Amino acid sequence: MLKQVKKVSVKFSPFKKSSISSRVFLNRIMTKDNLSANPACVFDVSTDIEYNASPSVLVEFKDGKVMDIQAKTVNGDELYSSVYKYAKKLKDVEEMGR
Repeated sequence: MLKQVKKVSVKFSPFKKSSISSRVFLNRIMTKDNLSANPACVFDVSTDIEYNASPSVLVEFKDGKVMDIQAKTVNGDELYSSVYKYAKKLKDVEEMGR
C-alpha cells in the first residue's frame, strides 16, 4: 500500500483517549512489508502536540492528492481503510496504464 504514498504525517497526544485511532493506524501502516514496499516514504510522527489538540493524519499520495483526516472522528480501521482504498485505486490506474 505504501508504494503509492509519498508522506504520512500523524500528530497526536499519546495519553489521550481520542488518539487511539492514530496509534492503531500507525500500527497497521508501519508493517515490515509496507515499509519495504516503499523505503522512500517519509513518516512524520509528532506526539508533542497540546493535550487539547485533536489528533490528525495527513497522507500525501504520489499523484499529489492529500488526504487530511481528523483522527478523532474515526477509528483506526476506518483510517487505514480509507487510505488503503485510495492507494489501491492509484495502483489499479498505474497497472492499467502499462
